[in-house]
This record gives sequence, structure tokens and C-alpha cells, in this order.
Amino acid sequence: MTQATLPATDTVRIALDERSYDIAIGADMLASLAQRADVPAGTAALVVSNTVVQPLYGAALAAALRQRYPVVHSVVLPDGEEHKTWQTLNLIFDALLSHACDRKVVLYALGGGVIGDMTGFAAACYMRGVPFVQVPTTLLAQVDSSVGGKTAINHPLGKNMIGAFYQPRLVLCDLATLDTLPARELAAGLAEVIKYGPIADMQLFVWRHSKHFSSWSMLDEPHIYRDNYLQAAVTVLAHSKEQALELLQRNGAWNIEELMRIEPEVISLDEPRIVISHVDF
Repeated sequence: MTQATLPATDTVRIALDERSYDIAIGADMLASLAQRADVPAGTAALVVSNTVVQPLYGAALAAALRQRYPVVHSVVLPDGEEHKTWQTLNLIFDALLSHACDRKVVLYALGGGVIGDMTGFAAACYMRGVPFVQVPTTLLAQVDSSVGGKTAINHPLGKNMIGAFYQPRLVLCDLATLDTLPARELAAGLAEVIKYGPIADMQLFVWRHSKHFSSWSMLDEPHIYRDNYLQAAVTVLAHSKEQALELLQRNGAWNIEELMRIEPEVISLDEPRIVISHVDF
């Protein structure tokens, strides 16, 4: 996939009064980060990533950040949902404290949903709150977990039971990172995309309910082109990852933009009730 085939940068504004922020979607987002006016100011940056993503994109992000921050630190966490724990979270705090980072540090979450959740929660806690930026590298994180400020770690008695609502200052969705996404992870993201059909479009839900993704005839129906991610879903399940990526990267900015307009509305319904959600059914 060449850069020429990727969409130009698009921006979605999440309007939350003083907590408002932009979601930037497009190609070459990591390299162009230094030129963005909305990058949070600070005296240092800490890049939080994992053992899978850091070797792929860590150097590119760090190089861009060095143009904006005097010092750039990094911490690499183990990969996997099973590491979304206090012990792993403390590795972020260890890095911050060992480098004597103050309230002017900015955290960057480079990875999927686990990295985004833990980095956001660390940012909410460290010195009672420091800025952080989401740089999601999976489709699932780009369309779901990086938006809405839901940060947390797991507890042995429940998933995401310890956390906070804490909004990022910026979300950078670089569609080029999907090039290295395994087919299973791509399918997981597409499943989340499909979920937005019944949330925001009942007609799409009724149509989807009567179809099977193994059918190539879906590609000829008008409804499929109302959300090109569904077209990509068919390709993932019935053909090849390469063609799916081509569809995602050709149409991805428009589709992620549409999903980003839905996700904050869903989150806003949850946020005021989160404290009593365990008894409010």
C-alpha cells in the first residue's frame, strides 16, 4: 500500500466544553505529528507502548516528538489483556518517577486498547492529572477505545473495574498502522464497527440482520456502500487481508469519522451514571 492511495487527513471535533479535543484521521500521522498545532505543550514526553508495537512504530513516534519536547522517554509494557493490571500500571509510574517527570509531562499511548486504557488511567492519576495523547494502532482502538475517555485496569473480580473518565488531548489515527495488523485483530475491529449499525441506523440493522457475511452478493447491494467498513468486513471474512486493508485505507478516514461522531454520544450516556451503574439496570 503506497502513501498515494491513503486518504488525506480528516478531523473530527469532540465537543466537551473545556475537555474538547480533535481526532485526526489519515496517513503519515506519526511523521507529521511535529507540525500539528494541537499537540500538548510540555517539558517532556513519555511514550507508552508494548513489546509488539514498539519495534514497529516507537522510533518514528519518538523522532517526531523530539521536535516538540526537550526530552522523550519511553516505557515498553508486556503485550496482552492479562497484563492490564496494577503491576503493569506501576511500570508507567516507575518510568515517570525515575525520570523525575513533573506535571508538564505528556503521555503518549502507542498501541491498542490495553495500552490506551492503561496510559489514560496513568495520566489521570499521576500528580492528580497530566495530559495524554492517544495514538491507536489497531482498528478496534481507532474506532472505539481511544475515544470517550474510558480508562481502566482489570481486577481479578472484574474487567475495567478500576479506572476513571479522563479525556485525551488529541487522538491520532494513522491508517498506515493497519498494514501490520494481524487478520484476527482486523476482524475484531470490524466487529466493533458493525455494532454501530443498530446504535445509529435502524435500517442498516434490519438489513444486516437478514444477511450473511459469507455472501459475495452483499457487495452488489446499495446498503453495503452506506458503510464501506462493512464492505471491508466481507472481504476479510471471504477473501484476503490485503484487499480488506486496501478498502479500509481508501475509505477509512470517512468511515472512522462517521464512527467517531457516534462513539462520544454513546459514552456520554454512560459517563454521568458510571458511579451507580452496578445497581442501575
